[in-house]
Amino acid sequence: MSDVPVMEMFDGRKFMWDGVEYDTSEQAEQVAAGYKAERFDTRIVAVGAKFAIYSRRQISEVVVS
Repeated sequence: MSDVPVMEMFDGRKFMWDGVEYDTSEQAEQVAAGYKAERFDTRIVAVGAKFAIYSRRQISEVVVS
């Protein structure tokens, strides 16, 4: 079982862990870039000797009916 929390708060907003522990910050940055391209807001956090990515979907438009 991992010691990485599934959810973290950053700047008052909820981010969810992607479930993977990355060995290097470079690996995490590469994956996070893919999430960012899909319009996710991301944070990379060092967890012991590993790295975790937390993400949340960016809202680009709100439609009110």
